[in-house]
Amino acid sequence: QVWVDYDGLSNRIDVTMAPFNEDKPARPLVSAVRDLSSVIRQEMFVGFSSATDSVISEHYVLGWSFRVKGKAPPLALSNLPIFPELEPPGIQIPLGSLTPREALITLFLVSFFLFFSHILVVRCIVSRRKKFAEEIEDWE
Repeated sequence: QVWVDYDGLSNRIDVTMAPFNEDKPARPLVSAVRDLSSVIRQEMFVGFSSATDSVISEHYVLGWSFRVKGKAPPLALSNLPIFPELEPPGIQIPLGSLTPREALITLFLVSFFLFFSHILVVRCIVSRRKKFAEEIEDWE
């Protein structure tokens, strides 16, 4: 559970966190003084956003409470939805909806292409070196 409290009079932001089914701790985890009056408007939307860069991840907000002035009402934890089961982490190759046979054929073709591309590059380098190699004349 996370509580984010902002006091507009003192411009204090407190972030408090506790395990599920435990009361809010008296001491915040993070506290800062910032004037948010330039971003908080009379009418605005309140919501959530999350990001993990390029890591595949899921974020769940099972319940939340909000109030402009005063303390937000507590959540009835027994009425919250059940937390979804998480799948064990594993290697996920984004091959779309390929069948195992299609994936194997794709892997073979890509390997084949890379192998012959390397051979072609090596042949080009060798022939270029031969072409521009310094020739030694008989009289030298």
